[in-house]
Amino acid sequence: MVLTFENLYQIVSVSLAFLFSFYLLFNKTKGRKSNIYIGLFIFYMGLENMEVLLTQTSFYSSNPNLYLITPNLAFLIYPIFFFYIKSIAFKGHQLTKKDFIHALPYFCLLY
Repeated sequence: MVLTFENLYQIVSVSLAFLFSFYLLFNKTKGRKSNIYIGLFIFYMGLENMEVLLTQTSFYSSNPNLYLITPNLAFLIYPIFFFYIKSIAFKGHQLTKKDFIHALPYFCLLY
């Protein structure tokens, strides 16, 4: 792999996204649920950038079974962002069984 400016930019952005998402996921603050939701969202965005980097380095040609992990998670990321918005907009909001209908396309894709 030749280290170009674009590859260096992607490596830095992936590492920053992962560091910030780990901080949000493991920090014990008042808005814990909203931090978890936005941390998962940022973690997924870091995975998307890492997928571009792995494609350029031909990692997927030697590991083709790992190629579909990130696109499958795309069905779960928008419900997580929706839960984040609900946790910010409504104080003390609890997830109910009805809220998991938004994640149904992801679970249908698994089977």
